[in-house]
Amino acid sequence: MSKIQNQISLVTETMVESIDYMKAALKNNNIDGFLPVFISIVEGLQALDPYIKQQNDEELISLYKETELQVIQCADLVQAADFQNILATVQFSLEPSLRKLHESFKVTDEKNDKQIIIGMHYGPENPIFAYTIDRIRAELEEAERQNCKMYFFASKDVDIEKEVIHARFSLESEETETISIPDVIYNIFPKIDWNQDSVEKWLRTKAPFTTFPLEDKVMLPRKLLRASNLGHLLIPFIAVTDLEKVFDFLKIHKKGVFKRAAAARGENIFLVEQKSNDRFVVEVNKKPILMNHEGFSNWVSKYLIPDYYILQEYREFRTRSGNPFDFRAHMQKNGEGKWELTRLYPRIGSRKGILSNISRGGHSQELHEFLFSEFNKKDAEYYSQSLHDLSFEIANAIDRIYSYSINEMGIDLAIDKEGHIYMHEANPVPQSKYHEKERAVNMIAYAKYLAKQRLFLTNDVQKEPAFKDQFFYKNHPEIEVIDLDKSKVTIGFLYEKHFTGEKYLEACALMAHHANVNFYAFRIQDIDYENKVIKGRFLEDFAWKEKIVRYPDVILDRLRMKNNPTYQLAYEEFANIPFSHTLDMNNLNKVTINNRLAAIDSVKHYVIPHIENLNEDSLYNFIEEYNTIILKPIHGSFAVGIIKLSKVGNRYIWTEDETIEYSWTQIKRICNDRDIYKNYLVQKFIESKSLDDKPIDFRIHMIKDPTDSSKWCIAREYVRVSDGGFKINTQTFNEGRAFSGTMTYINRYVTQNFPNNYKDIIDKVWNAAYEIADAFNQLHDGQVNEQALDLALTLEGDIYIIEINANRPGVFGYEYDIARHMIPFVKTLAKVGGTE
Repeated sequence: MSKIQNQISLVTETMVESIDYMKAALKNNNIDGFLPVFISIVEGLQALDPYIKQQNDEELISLYKETELQVIQCADLVQAADFQNILATVQFSLEPSLRKLHESFKVTDEKNDKQIIIGMHYGPENPIFAYTIDRIRAELEEAERQNCKMYFFASKDVDIEKEVIHARFSLESEETETISIPDVIYNIFPKIDWNQDSVEKWLRTKAPFTTFPLEDKVMLPRKLLRASNLGHLLIPFIAVTDLEKVFDFLKIHKKGVFKRAAAARGENIFLVEQKSNDRFVVEVNKKPILMNHEGFSNWVSKYLIPDYYILQEYREFRTRSGNPFDFRAHMQKNGEGKWELTRLYPRIGSRKGILSNISRGGHSQELHEFLFSEFNKKDAEYYSQSLHDLSFEIANAIDRIYSYSINEMGIDLAIDKEGHIYMHEANPVPQSKYHEKERAVNMIAYAKYLAKQRLFLTNDVQKEPAFKDQFFYKNHPEIEVIDLDKSKVTIGFLYEKHFTGEKYLEACALMAHHANVNFYAFRIQDIDYENKVIKGRFLEDFAWKEKIVRYPDVILDRLRMKNNPTYQLAYEEFANIPFSHTLDMNNLNKVTINNRLAAIDSVKHYVIPHIENLNEDSLYNFIEEYNTIILKPIHGSFAVGIIKLSKVGNRYIWTEDETIEYSWTQIKRICNDRDIYKNYLVQKFIESKSLDDKPIDFRIHMIKDPTDSSKWCIAREYVRVSDGGFKINTQTFNEGRAFSGTMTYINRYVTQNFPNNYKDIIDKVWNAAYEIADAFNQLHDGQVNEQALDLALTLEGDIYIIEINANRPGVFGYEYDIARHMIPFVKTLAKVGGTE
């Protein structure tokens, strides 16, 4: 390369590097930041002009003129203050042209079309196990045709220190190859920044990513209304946030459809019709359920409002023969970063349903054939062209809203009986079961485009914080970061208001003072990951005060959401800080706990006889053997949802909120409708009761001994004596659910109810508690630091395990007892900290 060529290469390289600054300024509507950089590019091109004109290279001159035209176009848009279109022109026209211009001045062997390496990534596991095999196979074949090599890897396969990846390259073989960072990363399921693991965050600084998220059924339509002229395509809807809005909506529209805001493929959809002020019909799994005003209100409040639904006006989209239908337009960007219509096709559902989704049992046919069978020739031709044009118009509008970062989308359109076209939704990762090969062509071409242009895309949604009240120290620069006494251990209490009452926070803060440690409480949203500081709450003079502090030495984890994606970022951030709770709760439920304890000789006699593999036959045989059994939800606590089932002759007595007599046929139907076989533990009914015939159980709350982690301290023990029924009753309080009845100490209860052998029974209870605690801890490799045992004691003196809660045992009513043991134990976990 000549000296002048080298100088030109440096100029063009500088112009390419300037593009990122321009895009960042445009995304923030910062024209003052954009203009100086843009002017420097204009000046750079002017400096190249004499040299370019001297070259006898038509391709180079053509490229230079093309770049000049794009600069002029940007200048015109600047004058019009059209920021969105400036960004599009810079990102998809000017930037690629500048990169090509820069490539023109590299040595010849760098110009060749080298093989592009595409890495398919999914954080939790290898995409081969998480993605559709037919889709992967089609993409592998297409990658080979387009001179690309594909590799498949999970986050655990990435070695950040060595900057290499141990990736699979074949569906058939498990063999791996050690590769450097791919040219582009195809992330099969787009994740927002706060939901990404640390490996993905690092990878995003090294290679362009292909896929970015769209927002849900609430936010996307709202943004389309504000930022486009496509409002006429949207069906009226509301976000289901309170009952009053729901009733106001139904008063106007009478009939609507509840849809889960984040669901896809026709899941979580309910048709509702208001017949009168006290009569509502809700269609669930194609079955109409009649509800009164109170029942409907409870259903909406309990199931829909917490799970983020929308309520949309019901519009009928049916064929001449009465089948529901819609159209799916599968849009993709091609090898030039421009939208293409990969496939437009109708989806026809069952006549009895309201959905047309193929994944829900529908079918498809060719667009032309369907339109000409449903409409006259003129209308069919009109709808064919309109659906085609609208697909591009919607794709471009949505792409513009999300900073031109979207690579593909499935747009669902429908035509009502009046002939109006409506848009249902847009899906960022659409299915393509019957056109995987066609999809693969654009998917691979677009990945190559990103790799060659080195386009590191993003959008505002990608960077949204996990919580609306996320703390950012940059917004409070006037507040000083407090340095705590480094001679003391600092405990950070991680909590969430929904799970932890103020009284427990106060108890831990006071006990920390007595233990001579620094203590502050904080929530996930109080962490500033960039500046490595926390907005902590300090108890001073019995009032909570907020201060900005550095990370603690040890975390008392009352949140305990390590495996929840919403909280994953925080747990990764604190990976090098000891936690009070390290137990993986993912696979823990009442069935697995009972099955595993039953396999340990020292405690198996405490396990209540239960069904290990629950199904219709095993349930029938079990109740035949024991006559009275208990059904418990495998998740949850506080005796909520427990059912007692007894056999009397040929009838079955079902006791829940009320007592009802059923036949076995009816019992089978109930079990299927409520998914009992999947979600319940079935046990023999154990009569754990007092001499005066009241249900009782023992609660023993245990925390590891701070001086010897192989031993247990009993932080709190008591007997709960219920006020009637067959189980320990609970009520809802401000702090959550709690026991309803009377309480006493274990020694006192045993002495009163076993006057002749109370000493033996007391010893038996404590021995059982320690044996069970040790066994449960042993099952989990010593990771159980806190557990609450619920034990049954029959009048015959037999002890059984009712439940073990090792995730977030209740502390309501005895917060100071737990804090008195918890703080000294957590203090011992700290890796750093000074003398006392």
